[in-house]
Amino acid sequence: MLSLWCLTVAAGCGRSDEAPSDEDGDGYTVDGGDCNDHDPLVHPGHAELCNARDDDCNGLADEYLDADQDGFTPCGEDGLFGTLDDDCNDLDVAVAPGLPEICDGKDNDCDGNLPAGEADLDADLHYACATDCNDLAAEINGSAEELPCDYLDNNCDSLLHPDEMDDDQDGFDECSGDCDDGEDTVRPGAPELSCDGHDNDCDGLLHEHEADDDGDGFTECEGDCDDADSWTYPGGTEIACDYADNDCSGFFHPDEQDHDGDGFDECQGDCDDTDPSIGPTAVEVECNY
Repeated sequence: MLSLWCLTVAAGCGRSDEAPSDEDGDGYTVDGGDCNDHDPLVHPGHAELCNARDDDCNGLADEYLDADQDGFTPCGEDGLFGTLDDDCNDLDVAVAPGLPEICDGKDNDCDGNLPAGEADLDADLHYACATDCNDLAAEINGSAEELPCDYLDNNCDSLLHPDEMDDDQDGFDECSGDCDDGEDTVRPGAPELSCDGHDNDCDGLLHEHEADDDGDGFTECEGDCDDADSWTYPGGTEIACDYADNDCSGFFHPDEQDHDGDGFDECQGDCDDTDPSIGPTAVEVECNY
């Protein structure tokens, strides 16, 4: 009779229509992942009890053996995970129940809370209790680069960037336009002083007396008595008949001087500048040789 039924329904021969059994009544079958269907305290999702068996059927008997050797395991004394006597990080010797909290961003005492200053609110891996002087700005911490002209203590050393500091106490720093922050007579808007060698008002120009306008290597401050004439400067060669004090000595070339006071010098045609009776307009006297 059975053989005839199997021949008739060949495709279903040898199969059972019965539902898989849950022998321990824990709501899980072997097909459903129960790795021990004879123990109701072993099935997927069961709490791991640190009892030398695989309570949650994940393939591991999670009997933690104090991996960091700090005297505490994740199971604690009650044999349960997630309670206050557990080691909340069994790979870090600085984390265990009862340890003092230090400024390292970790829950050292495993109480589930970080102390104030360890939250790292800006996620820059620096903490307000140590090297982060502004835990709301990721660009500010003990390892950041000090940036000029943002007026922030970027690297938390309690100092601003050198360009942001008014070294000469004149009311201006380099970021606000002080072109020489070591000299208090130099700042934007300062009066331009003659012959001090500084661009006092920071406009990019020296005082007019400090500029070599004619390019002869001397300024008025250096004794150039005519800074519009490149042939005139201290020590220059005195040139006849240009009526310039070429060497800035205060005297013209001898040929440009009226030695006899007749109103004419040699450059003007006085052929004897030692005799006032001789000059371009003098009356020719007969027989005076």
